[in-house]
Amino acid sequence: MNRDLRVQKTYDALISAFESLLLEKPFEEITVKELCEKARIRPATFYTHFRDKYDFFAFLVKELRERYLNVSPTQNDTELSVDYFVHLIGRGLNFIETNELFLKALDSNSMLTVILQSVTEGVNKEIQKRLEHDQKHGVILLAEPELLTQLFIGSMTQCTRWWFTHRDQISKEEMLLKLSDIIKKCVCISP
Repeated sequence: MNRDLRVQKTYDALISAFESLLLEKPFEEITVKELCEKARIRPATFYTHFRDKYDFFAFLVKELRERYLNVSPTQNDTELSVDYFVHLIGRGLNFIETNELFLKALDSNSMLTVILQSVTEGVNKEIQKRLEHDQKHGVILLAEPELLTQLFIGSMTQCTRWWFTHRDQISKEEMLLKLSDIIKKCVCISP
């Protein structure tokens, strides 16, 4: 998405200020006035783009979703499904590493679930399309693509969230290896 440079700088300043404020206090206590002060923008500028802080948060959810989807490109159609699914999980773990402090702040404010839901909506169609592609090319799935998509989304979300709080116990590489083994055994049978 190409934006005017001034608008992008305003958004970046607001996001950075919001991240900083969220580390200091709960979302409910953050005011538009202090958000603008921290971002060094005028309230009139804020209200040119957003109705209130909730509208800004909705914008932020979309921005984080775009960040997640752009962590690394989608893999190609010829790779094995197991590799594709592990790649998706890797994208999630990379996203966590890249946005760690902000995600911790969101988690402590019980807002991480909203972000995870938005991100998973972004990959839902991607996963189902991939499973349908595999099925058309002779891969025997253990359930219909729509159900497997929901299973994978739920598992990916929970595993990623679990790793977020247990990174000191298991490395990203170990996590990906273990999940790769599980996916090989549970999702599909190659022709």
